[in-house]
Amino acid sequence: TANPTDRNIFTGKKKPEGVANFLRLLQQFKPDVIHFQELNRSIGFTVEHVKIAKQFGAKVIITMHLSFYTCNTNKLIYNNQLCSGVINQFNCAACSYQSKFNVNKNVAKVLAYISITIKKLGVLNVLPPSKVTSLLSMPLYVHRIENELKLLTNNTHKIVVLTEWYKNVLLYNKVPVNKIALIPQAIATLAPIPTFEKKVKITIPIKLIFIGRVQHIKGVHLLIEALKNFTEQQIILDIYGKEETTSYYTACKQLSVAMPQVRWMGMLNRAAVITTIADYHLLCLPSLFSEMSPLVIQEAFAANTPVLASSVYGNMEQIKEGINGILVAFNSSKSIKKALQKLINNPESIICMSKQIVAANNFENTGKQYMQLYQAC
Repeated sequence: TANPTDRNIFTGKKKPEGVANFLRLLQQFKPDVIHFQELNRSIGFTVEHVKIAKQFGAKVIITMHLSFYTCNTNKLIYNNQLCSGVINQFNCAACSYQSKFNVNKNVAKVLAYISITIKKLGVLNVLPPSKVTSLLSMPLYVHRIENELKLLTNNTHKIVVLTEWYKNVLLYNKVPVNKIALIPQAIATLAPIPTFEKKVKITIPIKLIFIGRVQHIKGVHLLIEALKNFTEQQIILDIYGKEETTSYYTACKQLSVAMPQVRWMGMLNRAAVITTIADYHLLCLPSLFSEMSPLVIQEAFAANTPVLASSVYGNMEQIKEGINGILVAFNSSKSIKKALQKLINNPESIICMSKQIVAANNFENTGKQYMQLYQAC
């Protein structure tokens, strides 16, 4: 079994051990089309598997569900702002140091300069494995991302993206437009989606719902901070998510102590997500990273519930300000607070937004698009 912490695997110098087994499976099943849904850089399916699939003679397709194909942090946030997505060795290395080692931007720039200089001198090739070597290897990781994007471009027939914004990121990084297919995702359910009436009356308190992982990148703490100056007669926030033993989860719970307007609801049954959202006035998604295309937004729209979300790529592509939801400033509890105060002053605006929500994409349409893609290859 491969060691997932092997630096040579992460930097692309060593091939994963499962490639030979993968080739044997191809020889056994002889597929015409091989569709990769996600790749990894250590264990699991990797670019090496894609190359083998192409050499085998199959039509190769990959769907990019995450931005890690172009971003080492998988966030596309640099210096607390949206990143263009263009791979740049210095900027990407500095950003990685900020994100992964929690250093300030000036220290990150110094580390990036030092590590890139050491990389150019070839010193990393002779240094023994250590924490220092891993620290200085950041430019190698960035180089691998850039190199693997070229390999994916050359060894696939189509790269499927879920959003227009990530299609543009690939174009910025010189992926040919004829290599890219845009197929938006749909709500993953085979059962018919219930039809919900548009909201016709809003009574205070305004009911907010958060559904998802209670992690820092989801910005739950921003929601709680924004509600501090409101009463439970004005706003109620119900948080649905798995109870964790992490320091972040504990901190959020502590932050909401003596705040009856914040209620912790625990896990929500997957089948009940849309019907539960329909009982609320607004779904909240204060993401602290550029999510690809949050499916929970589509689930909210299926429930005719507007969405309040941070201004990051995946949210902005689905939400139109004041039309089907509200966009707030990135990483700003003050912006959330200001938006909520406006809703309290004018709750009828929620009705207006609810009436302008367009039905969510369905699985049948997405399935047809993929079948057409397979047939066209």
